[in-house]
Amino acid sequence: MTRELFVYGLLMFPELLEALTGRRFAAQRAVLPDHARLTVRHPRWPPIGAAVDALGDQVDGVLLSGVDGASLALLDSFEGLPEALYVRGERTVIDSLGDCGKADVYLCGSRVRSCLAGPWDAQAFRSAYYAHYRDVVIPAFVREYHDGDEQA
Repeated sequence: MTRELFVYGLLMFPELLEALTGRRFAAQRAVLPDHARLTVRHPRWPPIGAAVDALGDQVDGVLLSGVDGASLALLDSFEGLPEALYVRGERTVIDSLGDCGKADVYLCGSRVRSCLAGPWDAQAFRSAYYAHYRDVVIPAFVREYHDGDEQA
């Protein structure tokens, strides 16, 4: 069974998502109504985005279709669900044709809620951190994740 997943941070960069999952998913522009994308400012991490409830606001992002269970499990781990960095919830999204539907979304978790600052800037992330994530963070995560599979 596959799911639809709305992404709005570094997962909306196709090259980074493919480096993580080894897959390309059907994707289209979409919005997440009644949410805002804020910046998580943590002393040990680069500024990352987190969606929070915000009546009347909306988050621009990408709606991925056909996300398989193995990819979703890997993304859950990458997004820190066990550590409550994010939680995955189902929300209504509006696709590029204006159609509403349900999709999973990674939302701000309790562990980082106190670290939220102003709006997250995708272009600033791309300029300052994209290459580091592509070349260092994601390959290290994927190795560690799959090493855990082999030990299980």
